[in-house]
Amino acid sequence: EKEFGKGSIMRLGAKQAVAVDVIPSGSLLLDAAMGIGGYPRGRIIEIYGPESSGKTTLTLHAIAEAQKKNGIAAFVDAEHALDIRFQMMMNDVNPDKLFVFTPPTGMSGEQILAEVLRLQLEVDDIGLIVIDSIPALVTAQNLKNDFTKDTGKQGTIAKPMHKFLTEITPSLEEKQNILILINQVRIKDVMFTGAPIYSEPGGDGPKFYSSVSVRFGSRTFIKGDTELNASNDGEGATGFRLKFQITKNKTAPTARGGGFITYNYTTGMDRLRDMFDIATSFDLIQRLNNVTYQMIDLNTGEI
Repeated sequence: EKEFGKGSIMRLGAKQAVAVDVIPSGSLLLDAAMGIGGYPRGRIIEIYGPESSGKTTLTLHAIAEAQKKNGIAAFVDAEHALDIRFQMMMNDVNPDKLFVFTPPTGMSGEQILAEVLRLQLEVDDIGLIVIDSIPALVTAQNLKNDFTKDTGKQGTIAKPMHKFLTEITPSLEEKQNILILINQVRIKDVMFTGAPIYSEPGGDGPKFYSSVSVRFGSRTFIKGDTELNASNDGEGATGFRLKFQITKNKTAPTARGGGFITYNYTTGMDRLRDMFDIATSFDLIQRLNNVTYQMIDLNTGEI
């Protein structure tokens, strides 16, 4: 710690966390799982998972939380798929404090990263930057290829992404800004048991440079308080639940597990359910079966 700073090494069972300023993620469960109450300022956050797993929605919640602290956010919609009306309904996003950059047709991934870097270096008011997503950054080399004859080389975005992260990391620390990278997963191989082995596009750069990595699983639709059958395509659903896992954390002990985030289509993130799940995890509320719970009196310890 004398050479590399406080928090560079800690015991596996340590309870202390590095004292850093944070921006809440919008989910009480996710904040608790990260150990410091939110996304650390001055760091890179990677959020990855399969399609339709709530990655973009979660980042919009973080943007809303940053705006509550008088922050201004920038959202790079490289996928050209941001439904801002739906997100404003699901989140408390203030459109006057959000810059949305939708790259024009033909703009390469290198050019997009260069613009994000310029934004970080030259603009002082931006406190949170989101790139949605890494696989949508198509390199100039692949743009020139004739897609009817050649699909291009795989992994070409890895080198410019690594260079971009190398240059932007010191500036993020200096200005105490947060960069959130949204990534997807690809099936790389299959184990002998039949279980798929996943990888993330963009090379190893995002994994190495990120201080916190959050992986999302597939979503489960709900109707009221009841989870619908896994085969249900969302018909009649009032919301959905997402499973998350903290796969990397350089600001607190890593082994903090994960949990579920519940969304309601009309009210957004279900924070009451978050508090209920936290109370259950600390045995303040005990689950007897699928429908019955009992509460512990903190003063007497009686049920």
